[in-house]
Amino acid sequence: MPEYKLEWRYIIYGSGEMVQFEGDPVEVYEGEIPMWEYQIYPNDYIIERYALKRGQEISLETDLITMRYPKSNAQSLPVCGGSEFILIELDFEGKHTTHSERWRQKNDTINMLRKRNDFLNAANDELIHKMGTLTTRYGKFIKDTTRFASLAKQESKEEDSKQQPRI
Repeated sequence: MPEYKLEWRYIIYGSGEMVQFEGDPVEVYEGEIPMWEYQIYPNDYIIERYALKRGQEISLETDLITMRYPKSNAQSLPVCGGSEFILIELDFEGKHTTHSERWRQKNDTINMLRKRNDFLNAANDELIHKMGTLTTRYGKFIKDTTRFASLAKQESKEEDSKQQPRI
């Protein structure tokens, strides 16, 4: 196992575990989900806890393991003394912890409310459009009705004047 070096970057998992990783994370997609791919040096605790095997999960040449985590669960913490820390709300295997499950539920609620808000905004836009159409039609109706009433009144006066005898 490599020694911990201050200039390396560390991942702190939501389950309390910590590992070092090498190089820059690479953005990849699993389906439509954006992920960060890390080259990790697993420590003895991680190897034992997750039953990792050299030559299978862990590369024999580099002692690295490649792990992917959703970008939404990875946060960069402030740089400290030349090292960078990444907080991944999941455990090493990418499973939700108690903490990340609460955040996931809150994010699900936020996403549901955003969808409802988008739906209501679209319905509001449609109603505003219909209201504009009705207002235009109502204005035309009032104008036509007023004109019709004015013509009817004028014709009525003309008929009345024709029917009244002249003295």
